Amino acid sequence: MKQSKKRDLANILARAEERMWADFEDAGAFNNTGDIGETREQALARFLSERLPSKYRVARGEVVDATGTQSGQTDILIYDGSSTSPLLTSENGLVLLPAEALLASIEVKSTLTVAEAERAVQGIARLRDLRPFASPWGLSRNGGKHANDGLPTFFSTIFAYNSTIGEKNWNTGEIERIRQISKDLGTPVQWLDRLVILSRGIVLPCVGNVATFANDRQVLGLWFYQLMNFLARESSRRAPFPWHYYERSLDTNWTSQLPPKYDAPEPKKASSGQRRKFLSSNRP
Repeated sequence: MKQSKKRDLANILARAEERMWADFEDAGAFNNTGDIGETREQALARFLSERLPSKYRVARGEVVDATGTQSGQTDILIYDGSSTSPLLTSENGLVLLPAEALLASIEVKSTLTVAEAERAVQGIARLRDLRPFASPWGLSRNGGKHANDGLPTFFSTIFAYNSTIGEKNWNTGEIERIRQISKDLGTPVQWLDRLVILSRGIVLPCVGNVATFANDRQVLGLWFYQLMNFLARESSRRAPFPWHYYERSLDTNWTSQLPPKYDAPEPKKASSGQRRKFLSSNRP
């Protein structure tokens, strides 16, 4: 029975991947490359919006910290909508998300080239320049390392449908290319959590591992599981949103006009005897 359910779930995700491929191919009907890119981003955003728990939100836009430093536009941002909201939302749906809310970032590419990979790595670096909770981002935990440093982190992905690297030895080729690009840009390769080539597999650039599959249409499912695992763990340990940090960014001028007046009696917690007496005297 368990195996049957497992196969059913795999089939569901495989069908979702088939739908995404159909959207990818349909996007080729557009003549404008901007329309093509947006359509392919929308396909992945729709997949996530339909399957992530309702507390998570999927958006496109920029991230800002309390100092006003902004990241530049990111294709897909994921945040916990139950604990915070974008600071701004434009008429066309682009958001300005506070850094403390960011849980995952995704740069979507049709075909991964050197130039596209460079732009994606630079985008991740701009996000890492932000200071959530007035502190640096933490690093993703590998090898069972405990998240006891108290620093937030986010799950970064470059998500491409295809790659310009040939299929023969593509796995080592992708690792070497992204590592070299990161080195040339002065960006730690550890900042990129996943490199997804939907037509081939999943790359862990820092660790040097590649996941491939005997059957087609399983790449999306594995990446989604890994993303969900991260979101569940990170959102549960993320500190409350520090709205007071952003309040300080307002040009507010507080001046003292009169001496303070604190005239309310100091409340004290009721004892167990006082609580019993109160409850018995107020029975209906």
